[in-house]
Amino acid sequence: MADPFRYRLTHLLYVTALLCASLAALGMIGIVVFAFVAATWLFVFWGGGDLWRRPTDRKLLVTGFIDAAAVVAIVGIAAVLLYPEIRRPTAPPIAMRCRNNLKQIGMALHAYHDDFGSFPPAFVSGPGGEPMHSWRVLILPYIECQPLFELYDFDEPWDGPKNRRLHAEMPDCYRCLVHDPSRQGCETRYFAVVGAEAAWPGSDVRRRADFLDEAAGAIFVVESPQSVNWMAPDDLSIAEAQRLLTTPPRRDEGLHVEDARYFTNVYPGRAVLFGDGAVFGLPRHLPTEAAASALRIPGGDPAWDRYEHFLGAFETSPRWAKIVRFVLFVFLVVLPYPWTLRSLRRPSGSAPK
Repeated sequence: MADPFRYRLTHLLYVTALLCASLAALGMIGIVVFAFVAATWLFVFWGGGDLWRRPTDRKLLVTGFIDAAAVVAIVGIAAVLLYPEIRRPTAPPIAMRCRNNLKQIGMALHAYHDDFGSFPPAFVSGPGGEPMHSWRVLILPYIECQPLFELYDFDEPWDGPKNRRLHAEMPDCYRCLVHDPSRQGCETRYFAVVGAEAAWPGSDVRRRADFLDEAAGAIFVVESPQSVNWMAPDDLSIAEAQRLLTTPPRRDEGLHVEDARYFTNVYPGRAVLFGDGAVFGLPRHLPTEAAASALRIPGGDPAWDRYEHFLGAFETSPRWAKIVRFVLFVFLVVLPYPWTLRSLRRPSGSAPK
């Protein structure tokens, strides 16, 4: 009785290992793959081998199908129990959401232009000429925050008694989840580039006609390792933005990480919004000439190509743990093959070793 027990225990351990490896390597879809592989091998071992040698043995055929059906039924029950987890939507990668934030800001800027005939000013000046209200507040109606815009009091500064109560109501498109995963902060890292030669001339405004090629080569907003209250009329000068874009990013600035199944894409914490709404990541520093051209109107020297510097703006590294799990899964899938060959070559009726 020892051999049959060891034989069945071996198969139980194999099926358990195969299920674990399938889930680890493929996720929930691994349940389906496991069911197919396990049913195939169980049919081969528990009736298939002798069936090929003795096609008339219908009892073995029925036994093989019953065993396979039992495995499929067990896996089906597990799939039903796990269905809520399987159908749960996966959140988009953080890097994608951060770039979508800038795209939403870009669309809001152009919607503002369509209504007022110009892009918003970088800030609205107070009675003494000091910056009083930010462009981030002016575009609130265009980022689906009309109620928040109506609560804002333009008769007092951005940090006045009434407006201070709105600091915690920062719109999501001003928030980077790398730096504020709890969504509780009130500081943003998206800055306009302000200056007499920049896309944002302070309290004055620009129009599309002021730029070349629909502002496609002009940088409007940059993502910075610094942060500021989202309502503050505080942005970057051309010199500050140029220093940011021409300095290699540090690894501790905050990284956007996208985990693919077997590789990880790492985006350094800098993204750039161009005047035509295009968003690019910047993994390495720009040449000084390219940065100076993109930060000043009319918006880009024809000789500079933004695609040369911004496309492919991420670093890829293998996820070795995932790769090892997949290799282990493949190894377990083919593991029974030598025993299958030995079983098929064994004379009919002989005892397995």
